[in-house]
Amino acid sequence: MTHAVTYIGVYVIFGIVLLPVYAMIGGWLLGKPRDFKTVGIGLASVFGLIAAMVVAVWIGGQLIGLLMA
Repeated sequence: MTHAVTYIGVYVIFGIVLLPVYAMIGGWLLGKPRDFKTVGIGLASVFGLIAAMVVAVWIGGQLIGLLMA
């Protein structure tokens, strides 16, 4: 039987480090005046930046893998 292992780092990253991001998104969605166009632009920029970083890390990993092989 195998057990799922959850490391403390997951809780630290998603619970503490990302807390300002959660507050920012909550402020956008729950604050007044509510302008959903601005919320959409902000969320698109945040998710676009995350996607760009993930792609850049993947490309870097592939290049390092080619150099190490």
